[in-house]
Amino acid sequence: MRNLVVLFAALAVGCGSGSPKTPGDGGTVGGGGGGSGGGSWLVAADGAIAQTSDATHFVSAPSPTSEDLFALVCSGGASGWQAGLGWAVGARGTVVATRDNGAHWETQSAPTQASLRTVAFANPGFGIAAGDSGTLLRTLDGGYHWAPIALPTSGAIFSSAISTDTATVWLAGEGGIFRSIDGGLTFRAVTTSARGALRAVRFAEDGQHGFAIGDGGAVLTSRDAGASWTALGAAPSDLRGLTLSADGRRVIAVGASGLVWRSTDGGATFARAQTPGPSSAALLAVGFTHADENLGWAVGEEGLVLVTFNGGQTFAKAASSLSGTLFSVEDL
Repeated sequence: MRNLVVLFAALAVGCGSGSPKTPGDGGTVGGGGGGSGGGSWLVAADGAIAQTSDATHFVSAPSPTSEDLFALVCSGGASGWQAGLGWAVGARGTVVATRDNGAHWETQSAPTQASLRTVAFANPGFGIAAGDSGTLLRTLDGGYHWAPIALPTSGAIFSSAISTDTATVWLAGEGGIFRSIDGGLTFRAVTTSARGALRAVRFAEDGQHGFAIGDGGAVLTSRDAGASWTALGAAPSDLRGLTLSADGRRVIAVGASGLVWRSTDGGATFARAQTPGPSSAALLAVGFTHADENLGWAVGEEGLVLVTFNGGQTFAKAASSLSGTLFSVEDL
């Protein structure tokens, strides 16, 4: 996806070797993949994994687990990455991985039974996974081995990001923002004005400009690589998912009651994006492909999938074979 600095969690665009086709570029609306590799992917409740090859239909693919999968990160064509790599994490310490464009997924062993709610990789070897009870795991070999790392919190971690040089790692959760400047070996809590949990953290390509969102519609911004944070005007409802363009100008957050909260001026102003209408289902995540900065999805409860072809100005409903909760969307 577009953001090359931070690799983040969950429905991924670009886990496979191909990019989804849109009606405007010769693709056929309909069909979709069936786990044969390529295309774009999502993960969901009960271990569900789904793929799209046409942007508007997601079709279930074989999964090696029945545990809820909360987050997914894929190589997605990022510079210097081996194609076809992906990892997903979920309930009871579940980690699954693919090395063949999503054609096959297999479990990896993790030294925890805590639910893992976020996963991030900076390169094919170095990654982290985090979740409930302040659990943080770190790998240097692509997930074949995971080691626990101590955090100064016992609260849940919901979101993670890593700089491309692997030096800086950011976490967001019930205790706010946590930051490492030594490759994820040690972390310190960063003071913010947020009163509730922070649900997502993202940084622009420069690694300096970032945003975090969360409960109560909290929107925070940083201009110093996450060392300090400033509160912006709150959104109308709780926010759950966040995506950021490479230059940090386009910021899109999603949340309760189908809210899509969008800025095109680096967070100076925000407004609602046009969606199909009021919804009782919360949107939990949003992300865009790196092949087309205008093509993206927002996903959430009750199998809700929205698609945009114009950079998030408007969203329309997309089809999915899944009726359970779709937990997240991830930028690469």
